[in-house]
Amino acid sequence: MLKRVAAAFLWYAMVWVGYEIASSLVGLPRLIGPVLSAAVAMLVVVDPLRLFWPHSEDTADKPFRLGAPSLDRTAANSR
Repeated sequence: MLKRVAAAFLWYAMVWVGYEIASSLVGLPRLIGPVLSAAVAMLVVVDPLRLFWPHSEDTADKPFRLGAPSLDRTAANSR
């Protein structure tokens, strides 16, 4: 989740700065920049189309184990 928050912050800053540059050059309304940036950042965090963050259906059912080795009975019996 920390990666998503960091990526959302970076996308927010990038879109806002990019919009400010475009606003300065073309004369667009400045209020739209933060709103557009917040919308893009929310899309990055939520990722409804699964474009940014990998998602696997088989990992949703498995419990999370940090560094736990898998125990295979056939490998243990072959010793």
